[in-house]
Amino acid sequence: MDKNEILEKSRQENQKQDEHEKDVHIKAFRIAVIVAAILCMIFIFIEDNNSYLIILDSMCMAMWGYRALKLKGKSDIISFIIWIIIFILSFVLYIINKCGL
Repeated sequence: MDKNEILEKSRQENQKQDEHEKDVHIKAFRIAVIVAAILCMIFIFIEDNNSYLIILDSMCMAMWGYRALKLKGKSDIISFIIWIIIFILSFVLYIINKCGL
């Protein structure tokens, strides 16, 4: 093997490692979001507190917003708009309940 073949082989191995690392980060993030969502749902039922629902809505809104910004897919943009509406409604209802209106 000459020098160029060794360098090319090394680049290919490192490229796969980077992809593997990105895949692990994405899966770890997904698991973290799922666990946070489950905990928010549990706390919503235990404490009867809508603030956890607002946190959950904001997570979904941020996720779909990022997807819509990067992918510019029609379904992503529609989902983002729906989650904005859900978040705003949840937040307004929370404020109304706190103010006693």
